[in-house]
Amino acid sequence: MKKIEEISLMAGKHRLLRTLLLIFSVIVCITINVTDCHGDNYDQNIKKAVQDCRRSYNATGMSLMRGRVDKCYQSALRRKDRRKFDYCAAFDLSAYFVDDMMVRQIHCPPFEGFDSASVSKRIEGGLTALGYDKDRRKTEVKRLADTTVKWFKEIFETE
Repeated sequence: MKKIEEISLMAGKHRLLRTLLLIFSVIVCITINVTDCHGDNYDQNIKKAVQDCRRSYNATGMSLMRGRVDKCYQSALRRKDRRKFDYCAAFDLSAYFVDDMMVRQIHCPPFEGFDSASVSKRIEGGLTALGYDKDRRKTEVKRLADTTVKWFKEIFETE
């Protein structure tokens, strides 16, 4: 009888241990996903978009930027890929910042499609398509803009 009680007690401890491991695994998965969207990976994703915008601008100027931005958004929204969408929005904002710099520095007219209203409309429309409500869109747009500006200053204005 004592052996049965020991086995029963061990089985109970084993179930408890499995349950705790399962809970811990779920917490780890949630943490990884949140970090991916809001941590270092987010920052690096935005940085890469700004770097790619710089490379694209150096290679082709503004002429091919609009087509690249449109294809990027289409791909991200078709797949409902938020990380890709953030990349596209940062690339789009960077192209707008480049165009705005040229307008201010050499007084050329703005490049079609990279005025603030057009860029805002693309980003807002994309966030809406991804299912974000108005308050969340406002928060996400600010975060995208702030992170993009940070990297734009480092990549475009210091090199």
